[in-house]
This record gives sequence, structure tokens and C-alpha cells, in this order.
Amino acid sequence: MNKKSILLTILSCNLLFSFFTASHGAKFHAQFKKMKKKPFRSYHSFVTKPECFLVAIQSALDYMKEYTYKGRPKRSRRKILHGGKVFDKRDNVSLKRVRDTLKFLKATIEKDRMQIRKGLRTGYRINDQKFLHKHFDIIDWQSSSKDAKKYKDKVEDGAERLTKYLVYELPGKYRKKGKYKYPLYAMPEDEEGMSEKEVNKNKHKLIRFKYSKQEIINEGALENNPLVEPLVWLTKEGVRQASIQGSIIAIMPDGKRRAFNIIRSNEMVYDRSFKNEKKQRQYWFFKEIKNGIRDGRCKGKTCAVCSHMQVPHKVAYVPEVTVAGDLKNLGLGKIVALRYKNKRSKKDEVRLCMLSDTGGAFKNNLYQLDLFSGFFNKSRTFWNYVHKYPEQVDAYFLLKK
Repeated sequence: MNKKSILLTILSCNLLFSFFTASHGAKFHAQFKKMKKKPFRSYHSFVTKPECFLVAIQSALDYMKEYTYKGRPKRSRRKILHGGKVFDKRDNVSLKRVRDTLKFLKATIEKDRMQIRKGLRTGYRINDQKFLHKHFDIIDWQSSSKDAKKYKDKVEDGAERLTKYLVYELPGKYRKKGKYKYPLYAMPEDEEGMSEKEVNKNKHKLIRFKYSKQEIINEGALENNPLVEPLVWLTKEGVRQASIQGSIIAIMPDGKRRAFNIIRSNEMVYDRSFKNEKKQRQYWFFKEIKNGIRDGRCKGKTCAVCSHMQVPHKVAYVPEVTVAGDLKNLGLGKIVALRYKNKRSKKDEVRLCMLSDTGGAFKNNLYQLDLFSGFFNKSRTFWNYVHKYPEQVDAYFLLKK
């Protein structure tokens, strides 16, 4: 083969590689390696609340049952119900294995709970480092600063950025009144009864796709539109927080707590390069969640800490268990162990979480997780609570051997 032929071959390979990268998603520098060494030590404090963890596990199993058929994900959930697109094939990270891991953990917690009640055991095995090392393959998530740098974020190589989110409990009104003049809107009625295919074909005619967030909130583009129902009236800051966090609990004048969750957006692109959230043009429509707030139970008693939000057709939001991330590349339902130093107690802690939520900020984002921290009525209370968490953690995926 002459030099010209070699050069053409190299160029063809480069073009093929470029096509593959463009066709199959972004190129990442993050690595996922099955560990030979044991990452957890006897001096680590294991802080997972088993009963809260069990709520998330059961909800995830119910979700998988609803959206799989004969072990395979239904078409509407194929983008998030899978073993993961970034793991080494030799590590066998499949959807079946993820589900088997959840079933094993559920059985373990339920058995330990029964033995504890009978006085046969003093603690839960999920908080025992020897048990975790014995029964689970552990995959080390090694993020790359190069991936974060693309979006002007900072993370150390090998560590993961940890952000925190919440559901605000804020006053709401049944009618427009005073500073409560900004509504959460339901889905426009002009889409009622339309299939996804029909919606995509008629986007140029539909209300949902016509206006930006600024036009709707600042200019009142949807006010007095008979096809768009205001669900609840909030302050401007209340609407902003509901959109950022994805959910909100409105405390009404009669004391009723009403839960709302995002359902569809105007599909204007979320631009991660904008550090000022107010510049984003994406707007979310909401749906009221009947009986959305559920009390958790610890030691057989109602537990405010374990109270959670159950949204239909989603995995429950459980405080300090649910984490949001890149579900498209990592897959839903995976158990993630976070290892970090508590900024308050100065102790080295390990917390088991579940990857079951996502958002626009996680598109092609393999360096960050967002921890659901609970329900708060003031930002100061929230920030005081999450101060114990560092900005970066070491994250590990756990899969039943």
C-alpha cells in the first residue's frame, strides 16, 4: 500500500469515528471501572436510613414492572430504562441485574427489620461495609475535569460534583390576589386527545410551543386564554422555584397542602452555558398530584424525615435517597454509594442513594449528581441543612454479584 492509500485510509477512519461520535452521542472522558480494592473502611460512618431506602426501592421496582414487558422496557421508557451506555460490556451492567440488585436489597432490609424487632439483630446490613463488599460488585465512577470544563463547571478528576435540590412548601392562593399573581399553568387543552405523533406534526399551531418563559411570566402571554387553566397562584419567586426544582407544595389559605409537578415544557432548549437561570427560555407546565405527599415510617412510627412525594408514573422522591443524574447514559434504578467527609461532624460518611431522577442540566453530564434533600419552606433552612454535604464526593455503583 502506497503513502497516498494509507493517508486516505486514515482520513476515512477519522471521518467514520467523527460520524460515530455524532450519531451515538457526545464523547466523554469519564471512566467506569470495576474495583478490585475495597472502597469502604471500618472507620466510615454508614448513614443510610433503611426504611427510607426501602420506599425508594419499592417505588423503583413498581416503576420497572409498569414500564417493562417480559423484561424489556416499553417504547416510552427505552431512553432511561436500560443497563447503561457507558459501562464496560465485560461488567455485565444490564437492566435485569439492576432489578435483581433492588430485589436483593429489599429482601435484605425486610429480613433485617423482622430480626431487629425480635431482638435477633441490632442493625441493618446495608450499613455494614463487610456485607457490601461481599455481595456487590463495585464500579468506580471516575469523572473528568475536561467534561465539566465544557460547561464552565469545576470538578476534580475522579470525583463527582454534588448539588442539592428540594421541594419548597410555599403559600399559594386559589385566585389571583396581590403579589400572588403568577400561576402555574396546566397543559393547554388544544393538545387533549392528541398522540405524540400528532403533537409533533402540529407544533407550529399549538399553544405550548409558542411562548418563552419570559413571555409567559413577565408579559402574561397566557392570561385570559380559555384553553390554559391556572392551577394555583404563587409569587413570582414561587413560580421560579417550582420550575427550577420541578415540584412544589402549595400551602393554601384553608391549610390544604397541594402538590404540583412538572409535566411538559415548551421544548425551548435548556442552555447549560447560562449561569443566570433567568435567561433560560424553557418554560414548564404543571399537573396537580392528588395525595402526592406520603408519610414515611421509621421504627413503626410516622417519620417526617422519610416523608416523600409520589408522582404517578415516576419513582418516588425520597429525601437523601433520590439522586438526579444523566439517566440517558447511566440508566434508572442504579444504587449509588456516595463517600464524603461530613463538613459538620468531620466524619467520613457513606450514603446509599438511588439514581431515579433527571433534568435538562444532565444532558451528556457524567460528572454530576443532584441529591434530593427534602421539603423546606425557606431557602435558609434548606442551605443550613445541606451544609453538611461537600461540593464533591466519590461515587460508586453497586450491583449484586
